[in-house]
Order: sequence, then structure tokens, then C-alpha cells
Amino acid sequence: MAELVYRLEDVWLGYEGRQVLQGINLYLYAGRCYALVGPNGAGKSTLLRLLALLSHPERGRLFFHGTEFNRMTDPVAWRRRLGFVSQQPWLFRGRVAANLGLGLKFRGIKRRQRQAIVQRVAQTLGLTALLNRPVQELSGGERQKVALGRALAGDPEVLLLDEPTAHLDLQATEEFERLLSGLHQRASLTIVLVTHDLEQATRLADEILVLRQGRLVEARYLGAPPRESCSHA
Repeated sequence: MAELVYRLEDVWLGYEGRQVLQGINLYLYAGRCYALVGPNGAGKSTLLRLLALLSHPERGRLFFHGTEFNRMTDPVAWRRRLGFVSQQPWLFRGRVAANLGLGLKFRGIKRRQRQAIVQRVAQTLGLTALLNRPVQELSGGERQKVALGRALAGDPEVLLLDEPTAHLDLQATEEFERLLSGLHQRASLTIVLVTHDLEQATRLADEILVLRQGRLVEARYLGAPPRESCSHA
């Protein structure tokens, strides 16, 4: 039976007097890959930030693993269960290994354990040969892989990606997509991907969620729906 990770009930959210999300009802299940698509200004990145628990609904309710997330919630422990990768990752000056282990260091993970995790993540993403390379010498695709590795080092339950290939060339995009496809084989990892590329969404996702003018207007299943599927209307 599919485990429900997120439940959004009639969620509204706006910025600077503009209503960005309007009446969103959404159910996301463990182990599935979701693609958020739609035109510019549709609310895709805003919805992703909401799922990253970086914003609170103005109206409506957001549940993460059955517990409501609201302004009374201490977000730190919740956010540690998530990994976030943006379009243009911000990396610290220094070597790749230090960047991969940065979040672990902030969490108080001891050095030897950090090194073991960094080595494992680097092997998974093909970064082992780059561990001692300064990040300022990396290509765009390599920098994005480091950002992905840093997110994965914390062993997240949910991986959230905001247009991660928007600034990559075709070869780097194809490699990044192969990595995501491989990660999706991990049954417990839920992936939410914002993309303008409908073909990319079709290649990677189990379900495409279409946003338009802040509303969720369509859900397209590309495989079997989760066993406890609920309406997105």
C-alpha cells in the first residue's frame, strides 16, 4: 500500500498582493516521481518551496506524513528529511568533498562518518575523481551533480528539484536525467521535479501535474497510479 507523504487541502498562497497558488488539493506518495509543469508564473516554484517547507499556506492545510505543518511547527527537524536542488546551485568556495559534506557537518556528524558518506555519494554520482577539485573549476553539469550529491548526503525521504537542467547543455542534461532515473529506483525516495520540458517530464515522471494560473488543472499518470490514489481536483 502506497504511503502518503504530502497532503494539501485547499491551499492558497500569495506574494506582494498577487495570489500565486489558488485552492491546491494534492496527494503525493512515497517512491514516486512527480513533475510539475506549466507556463511561467503558473506557481510551480512556489508550490515546490511549499513542499520544501520553506513557506506556510495562507489558507488551507499542508500535511507531511500525516502531521500538519503550520506556523507553530519547528521546521528544522522536518526540513532535514528533505533534499532541495535549485536551478543555479550555490556552492561554497573550496573542494568538492567539503561541499558534499557541508550539511552533515552542520548536523554534527563526526568527521569519519562524514567522509564515508561523501565517498558513497560521490561513487553513486560519478564524482569520486573530482573530490579534491575546487568547485570553481567545475563545469555547470559537474556543479549541479555536486548540488545533487549534497542533497543526497543527508539521506532525504523527498528530493525536490527546481529546473535542475535549465542551464545545462544537452550532454549534461542527459547525464543528470540518467542519475535521476537511477535514484528513482530507490523505492523509498519521493522525487518532485519542476520543469518546462514536457518531454523531460514524460521521460522521468510517474505522474505529471499541470499548473496554470496558480491552479492544479490536470494530473497525468504515466504508469500505474498509487494504490491509495486520491483525487487532485
